[in-house]
Amino acid sequence: LKLTAQDLKRLDVIDDIIPEPLGGAHRAAGEAIAKVGDALEETLLGFTGMERGAVKAKRRQKFLDMGKLGLG
Repeated sequence: LKLTAQDLKRLDVIDDIIPEPLGGAHRAAGEAIAKVGDALEETLLGFTGMERGAVKAKRRQKFLDMGKLGLG
């Protein structure tokens, strides 16, 4: 089974793809860590002002919808 990050994004299994630094994360760990931190911060900021129940409902629906591309 050959799944790529792009495949997972298309199927809504993942929210985003964080690009690796040139040469790979193992060659520029600090840069990779910063990119992950930035992506996490951006995602968490998207929940600002949302009620706890709304956040839970949104996440639940995301998991229910995973992989349904082209089935509906």
